[in-house]
Amino acid sequence: MRQRASRWRVDRRASRRSVPSPSCIGRPLRTIPRHREVITPFDSTHIAFGVVTAAVDHGPWVVEVNSSPSNASTLTFLGGAGTVTGSKYLVRTAGRQLLLDCGLFQGLKPLRLRNWDRPPFDPRAVDAVLLTHAHLDHSGYLPILVRNGFRGPIHCTPATASLLPIVLRDAAHIQEEDTRRANQHGYTKHHPALPLFSAADVEEALPLLQVHDYGERYTAADAFRPQFGRAGHILGFATRSSSTSPTSS
Repeated sequence: MRQRASRWRVDRRASRRSVPSPSCIGRPLRTIPRHREVITPFDSTHIAFGVVTAAVDHGPWVVEVNSSPSNASTLTFLGGAGTVTGSKYLVRTAGRQLLLDCGLFQGLKPLRLRNWDRPPFDPRAVDAVLLTHAHLDHSGYLPILVRNGFRGPIHCTPATASLLPIVLRDAAHIQEEDTRRANQHGYTKHHPALPLFSAADVEEALPLLQVHDYGERYTAADAFRPQFGRAGHILGFATRSSSTSPTSS
């Protein structure tokens, strides 16, 4: 990867905060992306999206995109910005859309309520999902994504594929039990209260998993060439590097 900072065009007018530079780049990273911010690289050389995300969340994404002004690629922060949960990063390039992680917002109620919002993108238009690991704040939105029309592959490591059924089924069971009790005892303003996602939603999502070993270079969405790298944090956790070209089809 070329360790060179790039110019960025940003689609919002709000002020930006200065942050320390991650050790992975040669020049200072001057800004922290905010929730739903879209960043458009318009340099003709390879650009490291991981330079930006490294300052926001612990998911060490590195996505190199060969971009140009006439065919600019965008990175949209749909979570993991302004908070450490809800990690979702949408990359658009070469007519394709790739979602990096697909997590739930957790913690304070204003954050958790975001999980009930209509997705700020069309799940049916997403070509593939790439997961770093199985924690709910990185994978828990998958049943909702599938319920809303996503039918593409979900790429992950073998250990992540083993953990996801346990984590997602358990989360669905807890939600269904909570809503059952709330409806039974009447301590809810909703009539009826519903789970964020159900066990049936989970079973719809699990068949979409596609497993790749560490170091294996594979094709995602017909435009990306990702590769998993070994890392710590949790079983199956992986760094991710990927390259693509605007001429991909």
